[in-house]
Amino acid sequence: MSGLRQKQKERRRRDILDAAARLLVAQGYEGTSMEEIAERAEVGVGTVYNYFRSKAELLMALFGQCADELLEQGEAVLRNPPSEPAEAVSTLLCTHFEGLVSRHDKVLFREFLARTFTRDFGYGGVMATLAGRLAAQVKELLEQLQKRGQLAPEVRTDEATGVLYSLFIGHLRGFAFIPELTLDAGRRALGRSVALVFSGLTAPLSGTPPRSHHSGANGTHEAS
Repeated sequence: MSGLRQKQKERRRRDILDAAARLLVAQGYEGTSMEEIAERAEVGVGTVYNYFRSKAELLMALFGQCADELLEQGEAVLRNPPSEPAEAVSTLLCTHFEGLVSRHDKVLFREFLARTFTRDFGYGGVMATLAGRLAAQVKELLEQLQKRGQLAPEVRTDEATGVLYSLFIGHLRGFAFIPELTLDAGRRALGRSVALVFSGLTAPLSGTPPRSHHSGANGTHEAS
């Protein structure tokens, strides 16, 4: 009997999360109330609060539920990374990128990022925790490359991880807040940025046409 109750609780939690996701996309974070979420999920508002203490906690749960799957996908890349260093890092980061942004509507993703570093969200606690776990995989990959002699021995992998993951977060924000940017274009832009880090600013990127100085600061976030 306890197993049946647990399944019912899990199903009710999923129903609440699904209802919240639909309403937050349609009405936005500020325009959605816990009462409306309860009504859409066909439960009492008290039941919603039994599962989630606040709307912020509910929104965090929507993104936290994919963490383990993202880590598993990253582990798959670590077990068999591409042989070329920049491609290996790009593959791992693009796996993280696609895993995060493909699971949720862009509107919902934007709502989440816009509130990540507020008091209600623990000043980035959830996102920082997830980013830290994913960044640990980047560091592990860089250490693999260094052991294979494909990364200079003087490179500090912790510092390199910080650079690469800051770049990754920037592309996540670009995807969220540039409406016309597609998933495929965002992924390709991220790959170009990783190639730029590995090539250095003084060497031309293979296969990439030179950009005019009029292109602007947001060239890496082009929609094409």
